[in-house]
Amino acid sequence: ALHLQDADAPGYFGTSGFIAGGSSPGSSYNTLETAIEDLVPYNPYEVTNLSLTFKTIDSEK
Repeated sequence: ALHLQDADAPGYFGTSGFIAGGSSPGSSYNTLETAIEDLVPYNPYEVTNLSLTFKTIDSEK
């Protein structure tokens, strides 16, 4: 949307759409703002090469 092209990151959205950009619009968003800083970008290459190993549980002990 054109009205978002000049918005600052991060963008805050609610059920009605865009709320604010750049700074938290209220205390209910503060925990999200902290969590955003800990996120890392999605890397599809890492997921493509993901390997899972399951540990066998010996139930006869």
